[in-house]
Amino acid sequence: MLNVDKTQSLSETCLKLRNDCLRKINEGIDYKQTALRIKPNYTDAMFEMMFLFEFRSRLACGEKKSQENDHEQSLISRRRLEQRLPDTRRNK
Repeated sequence: MLNVDKTQSLSETCLKLRNDCLRKINEGIDYKQTALRIKPNYTDAMFEMMFLFEFRSRLACGEKKSQENDHEQSLISRRRLEQRLPDTRRNK
């Protein structure tokens, strides 16, 4: 539950939380991009990058172009990840 004092509205609190989350997501994306530059086949970083872009696209309220770009980046990360992982369905 959020603690909102009398001078601060709920929308201001939500905006602050959203901005804090976006800042942390952006930091995470930067770290994952650095990891992938160092080790391009690092599947864990690809997997986490996919989720970070998807989370960021969901937080980009009212910014349709940003949402579309982040969603596309998430799909690109997913395709790269699928190319790196072995297809377990063939083994069944």
